Amino acid sequence: MGGTATLMRTAEKINAEYNLEKWASVRELIDAAIARHGDDLSRCFWEVVRQVRGKPGLERANTVYGGEIHELPKAAVWAGYHGTIAEILQNEIRPDTRVIAELGSGWGLYLFLLWLRGAPADASYYALEFTENGRLCTEAMATVEPRMAIRALPFDFYEPDYREIESDGHALFFSCTAIEQIPQLPSRAIEGLLDRAPRVTGIHLEPVGWQFRDEVGEPGRHGTTRAYAEEQDYNRNLWQTLQALEKRGLIAIETAIPDEIGVKTTNVLSVIKWRKI
Repeated sequence: MGGTATLMRTAEKINAEYNLEKWASVRELIDAAIARHGDDLSRCFWEVVRQVRGKPGLERANTVYGGEIHELPKAAVWAGYHGTIAEILQNEIRPDTRVIAELGSGWGLYLFLLWLRGAPADASYYALEFTENGRLCTEAMATVEPRMAIRALPFDFYEPDYREIESDGHALFFSCTAIEQIPQLPSRAIEGLLDRAPRVTGIHLEPVGWQFRDEVGEPGRHGTTRAYAEEQDYNRNLWQTLQALEKRGLIAIETAIPDEIGVKTTNVLSVIKWRKI
């Protein structure tokens, strides 16, 4: 699927950008929110989200829906972005879902968002995150809601270890702008999920539309490009990796929608859904 000679997305780069900068600052916001709101998860969570997003208001900004650019108030851009992602994920939660796990979970935003929107109270939630501060953020926010069974585990896409995750029902694994940080995703990062439960669904919300939009017949959509992915050293093989697993009879790709939603017009999320066979 192409590549570049320049390797930017190294462990050191991720540690500096996310662990030491982004998630360290979010951890301070979480601590401050908890000090103000105590055991009210909703108040703590939304205060942090609003701070992280820069207190979006009525100023206009471009957003992408369905591969087309629209100008909307920033408040609507972010509300629509988070809401759409949550709905996509919630639509895959079933009565027998016992595990909900995010690969590359950052500070835990989407796991807590799903909980607040009514995801199963009896499921086990897993925040699989490379950075220590990302995991500490999740653990801090989790103290506010003791009913939520959530664990933050060290995770590396290049050396994935899923042994602590197991279910006798359905498991939902998802990623959101996490695989983008992995220039060449190893097959084991996906294949290793398949023996964690009898029934497994995978959802990837990643800016990889250029990898398959021509193949699925949507060449005119606005989204990320091969050139942008190479310039940023973003992922170049997620679609290829999933196709190879499908050809081996391990998974079935059920949904592939390029360039569906984005708050950054050069880095639009695509939606890919697969299930274990």
